[in-house]
Amino acid sequence: MIDAVTTVRRLRPGEWRRARALRLRALADAPGAFASTPAREQELDEDAWRARLAGAWFVAERDGRAVGLACGIPEPDDPAGRHLVGMWVEPAERGHGVADDLVDAVLGWARDDGAVRIALWVVDGNPRARRCYERRGFTPTGERQPLPSDPSVTESRMTRGLGPFAATDVDDAGVATLTITGAKSANVLSSPVVADLLHVVRRWADRDDLRALVLRGTGDAAFVAGADVGEMAELDPGTAAVFIDRLRRLCEAVRLFPVPVVARLPGWTLGAGLELAMCADLRVAADDARLGMPEVAVGIPSVIHAALLPRLVGHGRASRMLLTGTPVDAGTALAWGLVDDVVPLGALDERVEGHARHFAGLGRAVLVQQKRLLRAWEGVPVADAARASVAEFADAFTTDAPRTAMRRFLDRERPQA
Repeated sequence: MIDAVTTVRRLRPGEWRRARALRLRALADAPGAFASTPAREQELDEDAWRARLAGAWFVAERDGRAVGLACGIPEPDDPAGRHLVGMWVEPAERGHGVADDLVDAVLGWARDDGAVRIALWVVDGNPRARRCYERRGFTPTGERQPLPSDPSVTESRMTRGLGPFAATDVDDAGVATLTITGAKSANVLSSPVVADLLHVVRRWADRDDLRALVLRGTGDAAFVAGADVGEMAELDPGTAAVFIDRLRRLCEAVRLFPVPVVARLPGWTLGAGLELAMCADLRVAADDARLGMPEVAVGIPSVIHAALLPRLVGHGRASRMLLTGTPVDAGTALAWGLVDDVVPLGALDERVEGHARHFAGLGRAVLVQQKRLLRAWEGVPVADAARASVAEFADAFTTDAPRTAMRRFLDRERPQA
């Protein structure tokens, strides 16, 4: 099982004692996996540790307890490169996605730091670590060298580009556009693609200048034609849980994004793509769109945010889609409430932009409130939701936005003399 309370954060220089203790735990657990040694680390004083933590050191925590560590550093002699070092996960937590989360944190730091590639060395004879890095998009270069702390052991170099798989744009109105780019055909969601998208969505969720988010794929053949079947074919129970939980987190980050999300749906929207689209607040489809949940055809159930489907189209229609795997056309999707708008493909961008700019013209604070209420209402009885919304209504009047908007409305309605 994936434990949802696992978090990854960057260590601060003032936490040098905790970083030192965790690093020594790692070296004691796996002395043959690192370039350094316990003796060398123990000799470092406070100033040295504080200097280290001025860099990008990340800790994985579960219920407040440190269970993993990873670090990103500049790549020597390569201004555009970064290097992943010091990766360690507590033995009891291995196989539960902690390593993937740590790698993703370092990848996100490297991308934000302006890097275009990142490298690492992995000890030969550690297939679990190599598989983890391969899941995150690293490939071997063929370079090998002796481990500095033990020349009898060799290690291999792996690298990956920092793409990114997520192209971003924010216009002057506060409309953000997130485009899936560089993925395989039809924008399928592999683990590296999901990680890049999740990094951007989480980072943008903290921005108070955004008014709407447009989510789209590259081209018009598809929004997203599902998860990467090639990657899924190689999963085992442990890696399958990690894979699907990461996709769950992306969908949930979109669903809980503080301002309205508009999904642009041309061509195919299948499986994981439909789950992602259902997490948006508005789905605008081209008239050639086809939407479906075909997972049963490849031997797996539709899971995670497929749970939204019965709420959108009703239990009977959801059963038909999930059990048969048969897609529906754009007209049917509109009639069922699976999409909110259908236009000719040539008019799709204009319609998506129109919806996004409509949201951008409204007050951000009230949209954030309304989305928060909509999500809260999903899981509680109507009476409880109504009672809880009283405080939200009162909070809206902590600014002048409601009074200003209402005065404008009254001025329009007032008869002219």
